[in-house]
Amino acid sequence: MGLKGKLVAQIEMKCAGDLFHEHFKLNPLQTSTMSPDKITNFTLHEGQLGSTGSVVSWKFVLGGKERHAKQVLHIDDAKKSILLKVI
Repeated sequence: MGLKGKLVAQIEMKCAGDLFHEHFKLNPLQTSTMSPDKITNFTLHEGQLGSTGSVVSWKFVLGGKERHAKQVLHIDDAKKSILLKVI
C-alpha cells in the first residue's frame, strides 16, 4: 500500500533564484557533479530538457540507500517554478 499526498519543501540557497531555476530547467545533468554524494544519476526519458511534459529519472542517496524516482516536469517560467510529479 502506497502513500498518497503532496510534499512541499522549501530550502535556503546561497544563489539567486533565477540561477537555480535555469539550472534545473536547462542543465539538471550537472546536479550529480555538484552533489555526487546525494544525486548519483539523471536520465532524460522523453521530451526535451526545459520543456513541460518531459519525463526524467533521478538516482539519489537517502538514508544510506540508493533510491530511484521517475518524474514528469511541469515548468512555469512566469513564476520561476518547476513542479516534479512522481510517476
